[in-house]
Amino acid sequence: MRISDVQLYNTQARLISENHTEIERLTQIASTGKKFLYPHEAPQAAREVLTLHAENDYLDGYIKNIDRGDLLLGSAEEGLSSATNLLSRVRTLLLSGTSASTSSSDKQSIALEIRGLQDQLEVIINTKIGDNYIFASYAGNTKPVNDA
Repeated sequence: MRISDVQLYNTQARLISENHTEIERLTQIASTGKKFLYPHEAPQAAREVLTLHAENDYLDGYIKNIDRGDLLLGSAEEGLSSATNLLSRVRTLLLSGTSASTSSSDKQSIALEIRGLQDQLEVIINTKIGDNYIFASYAGNTKPVNDA
């Protein structure tokens, strides 16, 4: 059986086209750094990639929660430190106010200062992160101390 020139030409053209397609695919792989371009080229590896992406998304949730927890704890620590300082000042004022040598005008100024410290304490207690009050326990969107 003889092979005609047309058959020979068609075979060569098909092989050249297939080689060109393969070169394009390999060039794409080399330029992207990926081992495969389509899931059907490596089904096992594609499944592993999808699993890793899902696991990465899952771990990102933990990272967000940790970051939020750090922010919350830092804010709470700062607020508690400020509240401790205010309460220490209130204690000092109360002790000085109970002294027998304290005049009534001094007692009034002490009371006025304590009211100011109380207002500052209310501001600290009503500190918010986003839409939630940090000292509101589980009722995060409920203001712990309402303005009087």
